[in-house]
Amino acid sequence: MVFIVAVLAIFPLVPKSLSNRAYRLSFMGTACSSVYYLYALYGRPKAWTLQAVQVYFQSVITTKDFNYFIYCLTFVTSHLCLKFTLIPILCRSLERIAKFLRHNFSRSTLYRYLQMPDSMSSTLERLIPS
Repeated sequence: MVFIVAVLAIFPLVPKSLSNRAYRLSFMGTACSSVYYLYALYGRPKAWTLQAVQVYFQSVITTKDFNYFIYCLTFVTSHLCLKFTLIPILCRSLERIAKFLRHNFSRSTLYRYLQMPDSMSSTLERLIPS
């Protein structure tokens, strides 16, 4: 869903009001999904003491989801509407789509077809030394 909304925000033929809403919505969706992934992987701190919260945040801060959460929070609260800032959001959503397909549809024909360019690029890398 975030991918579709982000494409709507970037696409130039979409009306400006819809584009601005899609821009904010894509950042909000990515921020919410990042917080959900952090909660699913790390849960809550074991105790609400300063040491326990510090240990918890030391393990959470290094994750990719936390970085995307801070990134999204920065641009959601900003009044600037910079379309190129959606590029990392699009990449992250494509990465999550690929993980979902790999996990749920690894034996389907569509997934095998989508994997072909990856195998072709690895073959080209072996043929052309860098």
